[in-house]
Amino acid sequence: KITLEIHGEKTELDKRMADELGDPLMHLVRNAVDHGLESPEVRAERGKPEGGTLSLRATPSGNHVLVSIQDDGGGVDVDRLKRRLHERGILDQSKLHELTDEQVIEYIWHPGFSTAEEITDVSGRGVGMDAVRTRIGELNGTIEIDSVAGEGAVFTIRLPLTLAIINCLLIRVRDVTFSLPIENVREIVTVSPDNVVTIHHRHTIDVRDELIPLLRIEDIFDWRTFEQVAGEHVAEEASSGDGSVNAVILRIGEQVLALRVNKFLGSQDTVTKSLSENFMPIRGLSGASILGDGSVCLMLDVASILGLAGDARSRDAVRSQPSD
Repeated sequence: KITLEIHGEKTELDKRMADELGDPLMHLVRNAVDHGLESPEVRAERGKPEGGTLSLRATPSGNHVLVSIQDDGGGVDVDRLKRRLHERGILDQSKLHELTDEQVIEYIWHPGFSTAEEITDVSGRGVGMDAVRTRIGELNGTIEIDSVAGEGAVFTIRLPLTLAIINCLLIRVRDVTFSLPIENVREIVTVSPDNVVTIHHRHTIDVRDELIPLLRIEDIFDWRTFEQVAGEHVAEEASSGDGSVNAVILRIGEQVLALRVNKFLGSQDTVTKSLSENFMPIRGLSGASILGDGSVCLMLDVASILGLAGDARSRDAVRSQPSD
């Protein structure tokens, strides 16, 4: 028995965004019904009303819209999650004991992970929650979960008002113009050579006593392949006369990194077209736009860049190991 409440149904959103949101939203609703809300008998034992409540809410927040799916069920079963993570061989017992409940809950986004014991008409059809997060990410959005045992859970989706027009920081790297969503830019810095240090074979900058990984564009993309396709040599990165380094510090959630930049071109609202729809999907790039002078500007996908940077660090760590 479920009472469905809908709030903010008149909240405006880009039509394409609303259309694309349908499937992940339905998946979250099905999950809440099948995994979140308890049976009337269990709810009665816990002193809850016999019927559960499922709330869908949309509220504007600046240039974004927040969409939440909340239930008053049992919340995420952390113990069950731990058992499944152990059974699937994702984590061993020693690692599980080190994690907080919040860190364990984050594993529901692990690719292919599902707690469903059996396939039902409602959910548990083998589609993991990672598919939901991936879809939201393709819409330039984020999703977070807040769960309280015995009281329920709320999934909050944060989406830009429109997919097309995005306020960006334009940068010049190796004679190529890139754009970065302003919301992912924490700050712009210029650091002296003394504040660039090497830790575990990786360049790092010291910004107000905070050590931040410093990447070059070739740490993210295969620049040699780019030059072969372009049929020309792209200029090397240049430093200022005193050797100082320009960098933009990017962030998603708690993760930060710095990208070395040749020149900052200012901010601009750009009409961004999807690369996957008009060309082909390229990891690290989320789209492209044409600037006023007719040149093409590639938009960097900050979430993917963080992943690519991690892959690069892993490869370097393997290379640095002594050979047998």
